[in-house]
Amino acid sequence: MTSVADLMTTDLVTLSEEDGLGRAMTIFTELPIRHLPVTDGAVLIGMVSQRDALSWSGSVIDPGAFSRSQASKEARETFVAEVMIRDVVSVPPTATVVEAARAILEGGFGCLPVVDEDDNLIGIVTETDLLRHLVSGELTSDQGARAPAAVRPLE
Repeated sequence: MTSVADLMTTDLVTLSEEDGLGRAMTIFTELPIRHLPVTDGAVLIGMVSQRDALSWSGSVIDPGAFSRSQASKEARETFVAEVMIRDVVSVPPTATVVEAARAILEGGFGCLPVVDEDDNLIGIVTETDLLRHLVSGELTSDQGARAPAAVRPLE
């Protein structure tokens, strides 16, 4: 059975509690990242998602104020510690793909941080990682040879 360690991303961009929210917004704008772990050294202490940051910005300032060249004054003066989620659900690298998928579905998460026994962050597994794994398994099986089902637009 495939484990989270087989799928997780290990080349991570992280934040500290003392980073400004403007740094997170810049990262979300410039990189294809939607989730940023917050660490104290190597220990996972929280998460900031792009959705969290945009929700905060929408309640405080105009979300259009963020650009590659300049983050708003409010975002620069707001610490990640004020916005991050502290009660983070994580998985060990030995967790199965099914266990990770179940945790993501049940929790409504977009990702799960992967931590060792000392809560040191060692990776992250996202919904996209799980879908890629599912599709790669489908395409390597006999089922991958059949025609795709018709896709209907949402109404």
